[in-house]
Amino acid sequence: MYNIVVKRPTPLIVPLFILVVATMMGAVLGPRVTQPKEASGAFGPYTGLLSAASEWYAEEVPLDRMVYHSIRSMLIHLDPHSYFLTPDEYHVMMQRQRGRFSGLGIMVSKRDGKIMVISPIEGTPAYRLGIRAGDIITQVEDTVTEGLTIDEVVDLLRGPEGSKVTITIRRDTVDEPLVFSVVREVIPETSVRYAHMLKDGIGYVRISEFNRTTAEELGDKLKVLADEGMVGLILDLRGNPGGVLEQSVEVADFFLKPNQMVVYTKGRTPQSYQEFKAPGKYTTYGIPLVVLVDAGSASASEIVAGALQDHDRALIAGTDTFGKGLVQSVYELHNKAALALTTAKYFTPSGRCIQRPYDDLFKYYRHDKADLNQLEHFSTDHKRTVYGGGGIHPDVILESQPLPPFQQKLLARGTYFNFSLDYVKDHSVPRDFRPDAPVLDLFRNYLVEQGIATGDEFDTALAKEENQTFTNFFLRREILSAGYGMEHGYRSVIMEDRQVSEALNHFDEAMKLWNIYSNSSATSHPSSS
Repeated sequence: MYNIVVKRPTPLIVPLFILVVATMMGAVLGPRVTQPKEASGAFGPYTGLLSAASEWYAEEVPLDRMVYHSIRSMLIHLDPHSYFLTPDEYHVMMQRQRGRFSGLGIMVSKRDGKIMVISPIEGTPAYRLGIRAGDIITQVEDTVTEGLTIDEVVDLLRGPEGSKVTITIRRDTVDEPLVFSVVREVIPETSVRYAHMLKDGIGYVRISEFNRTTAEELGDKLKVLADEGMVGLILDLRGNPGGVLEQSVEVADFFLKPNQMVVYTKGRTPQSYQEFKAPGKYTTYGIPLVVLVDAGSASASEIVAGALQDHDRALIAGTDTFGKGLVQSVYELHNKAALALTTAKYFTPSGRCIQRPYDDLFKYYRHDKADLNQLEHFSTDHKRTVYGGGGIHPDVILESQPLPPFQQKLLARGTYFNFSLDYVKDHSVPRDFRPDAPVLDLFRNYLVEQGIATGDEFDTALAKEENQTFTNFFLRREILSAGYGMEHGYRSVIMEDRQVSEALNHFDEAMKLWNIYSNSSATSHPSSS
């Protein structure tokens, strides 16, 4: 039987995609839990089954795996977000919460079974040593990486600050393997990597997740943009799965008045009720604000968007968010495994529940579009109608551009990334690079040589404007990323992002909200208990 370790509660959130446990951010560390009296008798059949399987099954039985599988099966019957974490998964989650680790400073991915460097992070040991995008890590110390998972390789690369690790790299342009001895440094796990000015004084900031350093990072970026003359801001929370609750409160703090409600929690027990208000800790940016969201925006992202919408502080644009509003309390078990158990729900300042119904799990994960007529209606501070029980519904719907099947095929094969690595080896790439006819001819030949598509398939696809648009977009982004780093590549194509470019057309509406908000004396929306 597992024993719960008591820890002082610290408010965090388990993000949406808990099936990919390596991306988990955390949850509320749970209070003391005791075993219900009625549960003791139920353990008899279970322990008997384990004992019989261990002693009599035809093959050796890994008991820990049986226990883990049975726990996961049990939790499915509770809700979609209660989850069991193995010791390794729990360790990864706690590392991501801290937002800092000691390592080399590279982003890696598994391509065709090989561990490939996607990009070195500027200023890190890997960057200074000249490790490049496209390098294949074949060995870490004496361990060959072939057959290992990404997480296993990352664990090998990380270690105590100041310690050394030897890695072996294969590079296409070099015949012999390259051996690097790298001194590990503390590498910030950046969650606010992209921030720059767009046009007409409108700033842009993208938050990819909420870890322990998100608010601090955001503050640094906003100060730079303000110094550059920012008069409005697009805050991009698309695809952000959530993270640390306190960071969602602090991010909202940059835009709300002190003591305004950000979110509150409520569950079955009285102690589950908690209020979280803007602490007045950070510089407040009194400018029109547009927040971009989509179906990948969940948990902490929805808390920020919901609070800013309820207080009429920002115009929310994009598509419906995921609707993940369950609070998980994490209980550490005796073998360093952990249980993330749903103990409450999140409510926005107006009293609406963020969580979507999950009685039909197929529809839940497919993310069927909410019928607004079926959702409960609420009012913002200034009597605008908002909806509860289906995530955050935007004030302005901005649909993303669907990805054509031909592009899906190319992206699934890593085609643009791989072609770009080859291209920058043989060509000088200007910082304002745009694909022209010769580049497209080279790309066409590459697809044919690699057996990815025939010339006729390419010509037929590019006869359609949508494929032309995406091909130019991905070639420009990936070639500039390979030549100058991911931030430059991302920045170079941001205005070609349909939702971003359309969001710029709605700043008149954002300005109206700002004027209403700034002239209001309200500091806190009444909540429901």
